[in-house]
Amino acid sequence: MRRFCHGARRWLCGERPALCPERSNCRGQGGLDMTISAAMSITDLRPTLLARLRPFQSTAFRHGPHPHAGPLLSYCSLDRERLSAISIDEPLLSIVLRGRKELWQGDLAEVLTPGMAFALPRGLVLDVVNIPDDRSGIYQSLILSVPALPPAIRPLAPAARIDGFAITLTPDLVESICHAAVAVADKGQSQALAGLRLTELLWLLQADPAGRHLMAGDLVQRARWLIAAQPDRAWSVDLLAADLGTGASTLRRKLTAAGWPFRALLAEVRIQVAHRAIGAGASVTQAAEAVGYRSRSHFTQAYRAVFGQTPGGRVIDGERMENARAG
Repeated sequence: MRRFCHGARRWLCGERPALCPERSNCRGQGGLDMTISAAMSITDLRPTLLARLRPFQSTAFRHGPHPHAGPLLSYCSLDRERLSAISIDEPLLSIVLRGRKELWQGDLAEVLTPGMAFALPRGLVLDVVNIPDDRSGIYQSLILSVPALPPAIRPLAPAARIDGFAITLTPDLVESICHAAVAVADKGQSQALAGLRLTELLWLLQADPAGRHLMAGDLVQRARWLIAAQPDRAWSVDLLAADLGTGASTLRRKLTAAGWPFRALLAEVRIQVAHRAIGAGASVTQAAEAVGYRSRSHFTQAYRAVFGQTPGGRVIDGERMENARAG
């Protein structure tokens, strides 16, 4: 199985794409009715999105990836290519800029045309056909990988089944896609701004069934987010299981199997939240109370277990850094 390694900036791990003989005739195979996806608003926003993303259209017509910055890249194909059993290692938001893309996953088949956005979840295995357009002889897509969700975005349970990949465009979503692409691609922009733009985009995509694929998280990720959102809550396995929609014994067993027994996970997440609070200027006492510790000695012990130093050492290190910057 080949892996689609966008995060590592490798094009199919440096290998040429595998031919997919069973997709050689991409229409009508297996009795499937291969039609253009209708995932668009009544007002067709595809031309608007394409016009706004024109600066990202490649002028260096090379086959393969064209990195912009960070997790953003363009992908070009100069020939029709059929890629078999591609495994997605990071969630991807992509927009077709030129040509046509066909996605095949089991009995699901979609055709995506220029200006259409689509989302692929982590771990998905599918067949892909990239088809250059007749005029330019180029297929191109803009791809934004989402290796980790921003803290404000809640991880969602993976969908039981995937009914489609295409995202329904709205005016707000078109604006957000363009703002996020520009912010991520501009190396002169602060990472904080790029993070805010990505958070805004993912927030809007939560309302779209296909867009929600990008927010899928495993059980540990979802448990971490819930604890971090309310670190001072008197968490128990029963409470956490209820919020996750599963049974307490099932949760305990799955967390342990993943290497995170409940108590260890609870302590680690709380200490990470406290660590960030201290870095932002909170006192040790304020940080400890904010994450549910009533005993400073217990907090110090837990902090040392995670970071190898006392929280007081973190404060001193921070003060030294500020003094160095001032000097």
